[in-house]
Amino acid sequence: MKANKQIIIDNIITEIETGTPTENICATICTKFQFTERTFYNHYKIAQQQHSLKREAIKTELMKVDTQFAIEARTSEILNSNERKIILSQIARGETISEGNNIPLWGDRIRAIAELNRMEGDYSPTKIDFEQVEIKVITGMIVT
Repeated sequence: MKANKQIIIDNIITEIETGTPTENICATICTKFQFTERTFYNHYKIAQQQHSLKREAIKTELMKVDTQFAIEARTSEILNSNERKIILSQIARGETISEGNNIPLWGDRIRAIAELNRMEGDYSPTKIDFEQVEIKVITGMIVT
């Protein structure tokens, strides 16, 4: 009874995945399925191609999973602007923000207020339109 070609290739792929050297795979497969080295190397070439395709597919899927995991980790760990403002407001009011009874010190409260002011733009400088400002030139001598 002749073995199916894909069964032979699957056996070769299994040996490749275990890291067996090509010569040992050849000896095992040729003995098991009773065919020549030339036939083995024809099957071996196909097995290598299928193995490479399989590894590329796995690598692509792993990259997708890693990327998705990294995105989820970043978005779940980063506070949005409103969450930061809530925490800073709690510190500024002197409320405890953790499970312990850690009341913020006055310095912490002042820094929280300053950070809220920066976030809201309260420290932004006033803009002056220089095109509308008149400049008067004064000339003269000072006599003492």
